[in-house]
Amino acid sequence: GNDTTIPKGTTILLSATPNGSVSFQWSTGENTNNIIVSPTQTTSYYVTVTDSYGCIAIDSAEITVTENHISVPTVFTPNGNGKNDFIQVHGLGIKEFTLIIYDRLGEKIFETSDMAASWDGTFKGKVLNSAVFVYMLKATFTDGKDFIEKGNITLVR
Repeated sequence: GNDTTIPKGTTILLSATPNGSVSFQWSTGENTNNIIVSPTQTTSYYVTVTDSYGCIAIDSAEITVTENHISVPTVFTPNGNGKNDFIQVHGLGIKEFTLIIYDRLGEKIFETSDMAASWDGTFKGKVLNSAVFVYMLKATFTDGKDFIEKGNITLVR
């Protein structure tokens, strides 16, 4: 399998392709072709696959767990129903960050450096219509690594 990096506290699906295989044995003790794991540290997972002829294949995947993670949702629906009403930065291992959101004309409509702050789809107290906005996210993680990301956020009314 492919070696993968995931943020600490998340899960990942590991799959062994059946292709006529009759048994699966993972290093975790599970015996299905798919397992979901949530390692707390970098871990290698092994699977032994046996087909109907007794042929055996072994594969492994190393899951690297990182303390550093930052993300911004790309779509939200601020309609007051209590679900997906805000845009907020999420992450782990963040020392400092700045999120700036611009409208299509380049006007800054939201800025924060507070993990608890969120944008509700308004500007100067007025509700904005459905539109695509541009964001820029700059962060520094606790290990000193810098992160920069630019992307789009879609507001759906």
